[in-house]
Formats: sequence, C-alpha cells, structure tokens
Amino acid sequence: MVSHLFLWSRQINIIIGGLGFIGINLVRTLLRKNEKVLVIDDFSNSAVGKDLFTHQNFEFVAGDINNSATRDSILKKLKMEQEVYLWHLAANSDIRASSSNPYIDLERTLNTTLSSIKLAGEIRHVNFLFSSSSAIYGNYPNQRLNETKTFPNPVSSYGISKLASEFFLKSSIGVELKTLLIFRFPNVIGSPLTHGFLFDWLKQLQQSRNKLNVLGDGNQKKQYLHVDTLISMMQFVIQSGYKNHVINLAPDDDGVTIKQILKMFQKVNNLDLEITFQKTSEGWRGDVPVYSLETDTLKRAGWRESHTSMREIEKGLHQNLL
Repeated sequence: MVSHLFLWSRQINIIIGGLGFIGINLVRTLLRKNEKVLVIDDFSNSAVGKDLFTHQNFEFVAGDINNSATRDSILKKLKMEQEVYLWHLAANSDIRASSSNPYIDLERTLNTTLSSIKLAGEIRHVNFLFSSSSAIYGNYPNQRLNETKTFPNPVSSYGISKLASEFFLKSSIGVELKTLLIFRFPNVIGSPLTHGFLFDWLKQLQQSRNKLNVLGDGNQKKQYLHVDTLISMMQFVIQSGYKNHVINLAPDDDGVTIKQILKMFQKVNNLDLEITFQKTSEGWRGDVPVYSLETDTLKRAGWRESHTSMREIEKGLHQNLL
C-alpha cells in the first residue's frame, strides 16, 4: 500500500485528469524528478499506468471532480499549509462527438473547470495551471494567432468551453487562486494514444492493412508538439517565474499538412495505402483546418529550444508503429 506520509510535504502537484494522455506523461515526468503527485481521474479517457500506483510519491483519488464527494476526498488528504500546484487537465477529448452533443463539453470541459476553482478555493494557496487550446481562437487561416492581439472567436463547443473556462479562471485570481498560468496547446502527439488522427488511422488499419479513410481533404495544416516537448515547455514557464499569463505553446513553424503526415506515416510503417479523402476542408463540424500559434510570449520567458511540427510528428510516429 502506498504511504500517505508524502502528503505532509510542503509542496504537492494535484493533477485533475492525471491518467489521460497528457496527464500520465506529466505524472511520470514529475515522479522522475522526485516530486509529490496526487492524481484525480474518473477513468473516462485514461491511459492507465499500473506502474504509477506503487510509486512512493504517487497518490490517487478515483472519481469525478464535479462530484462533491471526490473533492472532499482530496481535501482530507491535504494539510492546509501545503504549497499546491493544481494542474487542470480534465476535459472532453472527443471534439467530434461534442460537435453533435455540446452538453458533453458543458459537463466535461466547462463544469470541470468550475469544480476545480471550487476545490482551489477550499485548499487555498493554489498555483493553478490550466490546459487550454488553440481552439479558442477560431478560424484565422492567414495570420499567426497571438494571445492578446487575436480576438477569440471559437467555432466549436469545445473551444467555447475552453474560452469560458479561461474567463472564469481569470476572475478567480486573488480569490480562489493564488496564481494562474493558462497554456494554449496545439495538436499533441505521443504515447499512449487515446484519441486523435493517429489513433484513428492505426485503429482503421488494424482492420484493413491498405485502405484508409481520412477526415478532411488532406490540406488541413496545423502545428504539432510531442507530449514530452509540451511538458518541458510548461515546466520551463513555471520555473521562469511567469505568473497570471496566457501562453501559446507551439513549434517554430506554421504547421504541416495531413498529406505531408500521411507520406511520413507510410514511410515509417512501410505501407502503400489506398487513401480516401473527404471533399470538405473541415474534418468535422467545428474543425479549424488551418492555424498557426505565435510563440513570442514563450520566447520572452526565455525558451530557446527549436522544434518543428514535422520532427515532433516523426517522433510520435516512431512511438506508435502499426
């Protein structure tokens, strides 16, 4: 049984949605650095890592953050004088599903934020870290998206819920929240996959080795980061001392197209595919087929590493061979 003594530490990372794709990679990174981690997850979209549950610095609460009993369980495990870093990663990850049922995003994206704010207010002394999205911007195919200069105009219920979450969080600074960092993510690739284009392709090709149906016309052009790079960027910003900022996290290019990714996907897996595209540029209702995040704020924080979408994609493809 995992010891609860570590919860007496002066600092702890609480990760809501810590068994999801990004969450489980973040947890492993923090544990490697000997940091203390308390994960809350309802297993709705988990990439469960059984190895974590025996780690001396890992603690777990099973449940939905929207449930008051779950929040009470978390509070019982904490000492009020602890310095808390509260990572809110829980959200609906199936954007296509919520395009036909926006209540999914209301419950799993916006309400989880409101519940996380409530938890933060009960804990006190919380440094809040929020995973937002490029989806909050909407369609601006001919410009780089800037945190302060680009007017947010989301076209999906997911983007709307993320943007509303940002507003609620900003209004909580100095009340429920001690500090706040909002990270706007691009598309993220890596392992273990739970959703996304590569997850869909691999699933299709398990049934048919040479036929692939691709969402959109293949000309969608987006930025990609490997999950390891994303986590490095977030940790760098935290360590830089930035507080109460909204920060785009993205590579140094303006993205790659689905057709370019398909070419590399076939090369890596030694495939010659019969590919069928849709006639529309959008893969689904609310899809943003072309976007590019500006990263000036990240660079002002001191980030100097160079990354390209194609190199990040290649790393992810090699991790997830057919």
